[in-house]
Amino acid sequence: MENNSGMPSSSPGPARAQPSAAEAQAALDALAQGRGALAELAITPWWYHPVLAGLVFVFVVGTASAQFWYLTFLAYMVGLAWLVRAYRNLTGIWANGWKIAQGRMLSVVLFAVLLAGVLTSLAVRRGQLDWWWAVVAAVVGALTTLWVGPRLDATLRAALRSAT
Repeated sequence: MENNSGMPSSSPGPARAQPSAAEAQAALDALAQGRGALAELAITPWWYHPVLAGLVFVFVVGTASAQFWYLTFLAYMVGLAWLVRAYRNLTGIWANGWKIAQGRMLSVVLFAVLLAGVLTSLAVRRGQLDWWWAVVAAVVGALTTLWVGPRLDATLRAALRSAT
């Protein structure tokens, strides 16, 4: 292909010396230190997972109500937005573990339990199950959130500290 710009088709920039082994190691050490500092920022406050579990409980149990499900869903969504904002304000970052295999697995478990809880509550709303099934589903969802949340956090921090 022809170059009509008057400029050479490839301009070799100024010659750059390769970094020494000591300089390269210093750069890698600085990156590792930065990853460690980022991992320390990603520590979730003690109240985060209990609040999230409470939101899950309200959402799942509220889904069983034909009259009030939309209010509990709204409370759940507003609560989630508030949690994300509070976490970002406290730590200065937002991260998730979806790109980490174990984090993805934990997220799928949490989603499956939440979906099962919502489906159970919908069956309660249609009269196919007794009311207490919605409470059981909500408790299971909340307890799963309390169990998965800290493990997901630990997985994320470990990945941030590692080289990958």
